[in-house]
This record gives sequence, structure tokens and C-alpha cells, in this order.
Amino acid sequence: MVKIEHKDFIHIANKFVDKPFEITNAWVEYQLAKGNKALFFTDSVHQPQILCWARVKKIKFIGEVLDIQGPIYNSNVTVKQLHKFFDKLKDLAYKGIFINSNIEYSTLFEIACRKAKFKRPIGQIGTSLTILVNLDNFNPDTKWKRNLKKAESENYKFEIKNLLSIEDCKVIEKLHEENAKIKNLVYVLDSDQVHRLVNNENILVCFLYKDSVPIASRIISIEESISYDIYACNSLESRNNGATQFLMQKIFDHLKEIGVKHFDFSRIPIGKKGANGVYEFKNSTRGDVVQYNGEWVYFRNMKLRHLYYIYNLLINKKDFY
Repeated sequence: MVKIEHKDFIHIANKFVDKPFEITNAWVEYQLAKGNKALFFTDSVHQPQILCWARVKKIKFIGEVLDIQGPIYNSNVTVKQLHKFFDKLKDLAYKGIFINSNIEYSTLFEIACRKAKFKRPIGQIGTSLTILVNLDNFNPDTKWKRNLKKAESENYKFEIKNLLSIEDCKVIEKLHEENAKIKNLVYVLDSDQVHRLVNNENILVCFLYKDSVPIASRIISIEESISYDIYACNSLESRNNGATQFLMQKIFDHLKEIGVKHFDFSRIPIGKKGANGVYEFKNSTRGDVVQYNGEWVYFRNMKLRHLYYIYNLLINKKDFY
């Protein structure tokens, strides 16, 4: 494993295709805007086959840990190579290493993790399932189609923006604030930070208007043949009369038109309290349910694995999956 500079990460990342949005420079820039410290790693500068970056996080009662974004790896990588890479990560002077991989599940990945003494966390705080929509064969259920029919009688307007002003980002912030209240989300979006995210060439931002008033937006990452959902910002108004289905249908049509083959909803919160409506909406696309590699943790002192669970349970009050 080799620690590299940010500019080297960008160069190497360009050699990988269909990357999850977490491994794009747009996401790195966003995390830097939020004040996170970033470190970058590859297995080899000259012939890279594995790549990741990490946020440095300080967790109360535990100390500093690395939150790994990725890793991504070539299709011909071996268990031995991945195992060696994970082992080297463990040598870094941090209390723990966290991985929450958005790559489709692979036994090779799990074997490499387990050989390197990584374990599943006690209490899974994120779902490892997503829905992948095949845009060439999109065939939603009847409820989706009924909602599209309702939308025909509404004065909806769809707009795509590639470069956004700070005022556009303030609209996104406001929409997300309303969405957070509806869904009891614990995080908020900041317009300045969003501005750093969206003004990257792989990011697409879509707006939905009713009577010229913005009622929803969607931030999407496009990577060659696949696109990833990053943030959905839906007002209360957008939950009525097929607005969200209208927005997503327009997005799917545009993505197909520019040659994108799949849309990844970036996790489905099935089983989470109060989130069944989100799952039902995404599932109405009749996309394929896919499992990610998901969450893995390594702690130098394995008692910290139990302490981290207690911290999430009592302090963070996490809703475990």
C-alpha cells in the first residue's frame, strides 16, 4: 500500500470505470468543504489495481479512526493482493479502520477482509442493499404508471443544470431542510458545501418546478455506463400528484438518451423505522435488488468494537439494521 497525494488520486481514479460516487473527486471535494481531512492510498503508483481514500474521524471514547471510501479494484485483482492492502491499512496509527463498501458484493472482498482480521460491526448502521434500475428495460409497476398519469394534469417543469450558482445551491439547501423534517433525517445540507460538490463534470443536478416554484431536486453522479443517486431533496409538495415519479422518469429518460445503462439508488432503507415509503418508492421501479460489500471494521483493541456499538446505541441512538 502506498500513500499518495490528492492529484495522484485524481489521475489514478480516472483509470477506473463505473466508480461509486464516493470514489470520485467530486465527493472528495465535498468532504473537504465539510472540513474533513483526507488521505489517499493505492497499491502501486505505476501499476495501480486498488484505490481508496479515507476521512479521518475522531470518535468520542475511542479516538481517531480512518473511514475508508472504497476501495475500488480491478477485476483481475486477487485475494492475496486485497488482503495485503488491508493489512497495510491496519499498520497505520489509528484506533480503527472502517469500511462501508458500495461495490457489489464479492466473496473475494469478504475473504480478503476476514483474512486481514476485519469483522462485521456489532450493530449494522447502514443497509447493504440497493436497487439497480436497467434503463434500457425500465418497466415500473402499475402504481408508478398511475402516478405518472396524475402528473400529466399538473404544471410540472423539469430542468437539468450542470453548473450551479450559490443561489441554486441555497434552493437545494432549503428543499433538503424540508425533506429532513419530513423524514426525520439527522443531517442537513449546506449551500456552500453543496456548491463544491455539484460543480464537477460528473455531477448532474435536476430540478422539478410546479408553477415556476422549485419543489424537488436530485443530485446524481454519472460514471460511464452507470449513474448513482447522491441526494434527494423533496418538499412536501413533491409527495403529491406523481411529482417524484415525474421527476425520476425524466431523469431516467435523459440518462438513457446520453448512453447511461443503469441507475443505482445508492441503498434502500428497508427495515428502518419510518423509511418504508422510501423503499416502496424505489422498489416500484422493479429494479434488481443488489447487495453491496457493506460494513467492515478493524480495531487494534477488539474491545473497542463493543464500545463502538454501545456508543452508537446510547450516544448516537442509531437505528440498527
